[in-house]
Amino acid sequence: MESSSEEEELANPSQYRWIAWCVVLGALVTVIVGLPQVPVLLRYHQPLGFAADKQSPGRLAQAELQRKFPNFAAVVEAPVMVLLRSRAGSVLTPEVQHFTEKLLSSMSDPRVEPLHPIALGVYAQNKMGGVHLPASLVRKKLLSSDQRTTVLVLVPTSFPTFATFQHDGYNRTVFAPWLYRKKLMEFLHELMADPPSNTQLFLTGNPVIEYERFFDRSIELLLRAELCVLPLALLIFIWLIREVRLLLLPPLVLLVSLAMSAACCVPLARSTPLSPDVPPVMVSVLLAFSLDYSLFMLSRFMENKGKAMDIEQNVEVLVCETGHTILVSGSLIAIAFFGALALPEKNLHSAGEVLGVTVACCVVVNVCLSPSLLLLFGDCLSGDGSDNGDAWQSGSERDTALLGEGHLKHKFWLRLMRWVEHRPLLAMCGVFLLFLPVTWQLPAVHGTADIYAALPDLPSVLAMRELAKDFPAGQFDPYLLVLSDTGTNSLLTEKGYKAMLQLCGILQQMGSVDSMLSPVYLLDQSVDWSTAQHWQSPQGPPELQKTYRKIMETHVNGSAVLMEVFTDFLPRGPKGALWVRQLRLGLAAWEGQHPGFTAVLCGGATLAVDAQDTVMQAVPTYLVVSILLITAVVFGIFRSLLLPLRLAFALLFTLAATFGTAVICYETSLLHGLFPSLADYDGLCYQIVPMAVCIAIALGLDYDIFLVSRIVEFRLAGFTDPSSIVFGVASTGGIISGAGAIMALAFSGLFFSPKLLHQQFALLLVTSVLLDTFVVRTILVPAMMLSAGNYNWWPRRMPQPKEIEQIVNGSFKDEEDTD
Repeated sequence: MESSSEEEELANPSQYRWIAWCVVLGALVTVIVGLPQVPVLLRYHQPLGFAADKQSPGRLAQAELQRKFPNFAAVVEAPVMVLLRSRAGSVLTPEVQHFTEKLLSSMSDPRVEPLHPIALGVYAQNKMGGVHLPASLVRKKLLSSDQRTTVLVLVPTSFPTFATFQHDGYNRTVFAPWLYRKKLMEFLHELMADPPSNTQLFLTGNPVIEYERFFDRSIELLLRAELCVLPLALLIFIWLIREVRLLLLPPLVLLVSLAMSAACCVPLARSTPLSPDVPPVMVSVLLAFSLDYSLFMLSRFMENKGKAMDIEQNVEVLVCETGHTILVSGSLIAIAFFGALALPEKNLHSAGEVLGVTVACCVVVNVCLSPSLLLLFGDCLSGDGSDNGDAWQSGSERDTALLGEGHLKHKFWLRLMRWVEHRPLLAMCGVFLLFLPVTWQLPAVHGTADIYAALPDLPSVLAMRELAKDFPAGQFDPYLLVLSDTGTNSLLTEKGYKAMLQLCGILQQMGSVDSMLSPVYLLDQSVDWSTAQHWQSPQGPPELQKTYRKIMETHVNGSAVLMEVFTDFLPRGPKGALWVRQLRLGLAAWEGQHPGFTAVLCGGATLAVDAQDTVMQAVPTYLVVSILLITAVVFGIFRSLLLPLRLAFALLFTLAATFGTAVICYETSLLHGLFPSLADYDGLCYQIVPMAVCIAIALGLDYDIFLVSRIVEFRLAGFTDPSSIVFGVASTGGIISGAGAIMALAFSGLFFSPKLLHQQFALLLVTSVLLDTFVVRTILVPAMMLSAGNYNWWPRRMPQPKEIEQIVNGSFKDEEDTD
């Protein structure tokens, strides 16, 4: 590459080296300051849940429940279930009875007594609120039909807000709910350490799931997985760079990038709490982009060295060309990440901020530190480059004309591009037809509100799924309907009973309702106005009088009535979201038929549905904002309107194929034979959809800008549009494919996470990367460019064909004279 007169007047070599030593010293300080912050960042997170908008139906219903039935608001989330399953024969054995009696006698344990739990089970007293539950009812609800499984249910009834204990001779007061939950878990795990003979024990329930969720090992497992894939990434470096000594630089650059990212993100985490899912993704993003940018730098360095450039000129070209490309690419990627601030969810805000800062740190370190190290030690770490001067890495079509195609080491990409150059429309149609079955699945993509899907391998979640096999799982986690009127207590009149029974009829027609508990329904039996009056009169059956009086005390508050709805599916599982949406439509229709009456739904998957709607409805806005900003930046840099439009089209194609692949994996039965556990899920965890879209856009931008920058170099060197495209792709095809393979390896570590959320994230990212590198950037995008004809993107004047001919002929002439 020829240097302009301005470039020749830049700082002399000694000044270059002085700046390089300053950069290396700054990197050393960064490592010293930032590296101790890495474990702090990995630990500095909170088990945040995705929160719905404060005005969402679920949040408003929860506030209504808290206001009118505060006891239920606390108790509904609290049951803990101990599942006992016989290995052979009936579970009704003396050993199980002894285990139950041992549990009941331990209720005075100081770790449990403050919660005043009620125990329900086949061998328990089964007394709630002074009312004895019939033994037949208990056996029906807590004993499986084959009598091989039974459930012990513990329902805490008291929830101390604060607790005081002595430590170092002083009384300390702490927030009690987490403390008592921890003590309850310790008590139950000690109890389960001695199970009845020939019996399996499982512990589950919402408190257990939340407790186990706090001890998240995803980061530890991810780091182990990344350490395993790192050697594979280095093998790709060896294959592409062909200089083993240069492999000392990528780990060093990665270390500095990690230290800088941690130093920048820890203060950010103190003001914006991080979800436990953010640090694992951050590690993968850091590894992927740091290694990719290192590969771009080192490959260009060896290419320049193959042209017999001295070290100063080599690094100058490296900074001006590859450094500029990385800077543009990183800026666009940061825009894609920071665009998450347009999403109305604090978890996504923190994830976007942290990942944006991480990419910015990778850019800064690679643009500054990599050239500095190469300037200072490049000659020692690399050979003379004589075996790397092949045209597939060449920055000039003139070099290719001089050397001939026979000199190429990697002929595949040039031959492929020659074929695409002659058949661009055929190549485009072939790609579209090949991926049509996948992209056709895009409309079916579904974000599930299955809470358990995000934590599939937790023992308590596995136990919950086991419980659902033998029991209507909703009977342990009811949905709650709060019915209100205008304040005249008309719900407790004959008219109100008819309206509430009609609502129960709507629930029955919807299906999946196992039983209900309210003034108008006692589990399996409806209660009309006359029956209710009879049961409350002195002539009513004594036992029913007592039971119904208790229901009226607990499920009625002035003009408000509470209705518990027990489903035959997991209320927070895969069917919950669809059921909630259908019931809300039914409630709206019921309110229209009964003016003055209102009904709100809470519990189960209601809040998850609202959070899902909040996030998913914001995704189109995020896409539009990100793509518009990216388009504006690309247009400002390349002065081309066609380029950002083509870029947007390529991104949309990648997203369609990526999410279509996810639909095939998680929403069809195609892979259930190989992976039976996929049958438990009905879609993608909605939490990952925005960030997966964000990173897929970022990855597409990374490779696209790298490709386009090389095409621009060829075009500005005076070559025709088709030749610039052909040689641009031929010179970057191997690097882009290698970078994509490295990035896919970096993200594949998420497959080893115990969370389905991370596994799905890995599938989307790896699919997007491989599709981008091996199909979109190397076949589809060049075919689109070649089909567009003479598009004249570039801002600077191009040499005319006669000038190019003179240059090439002059080069040949010079070569002959030299000989």
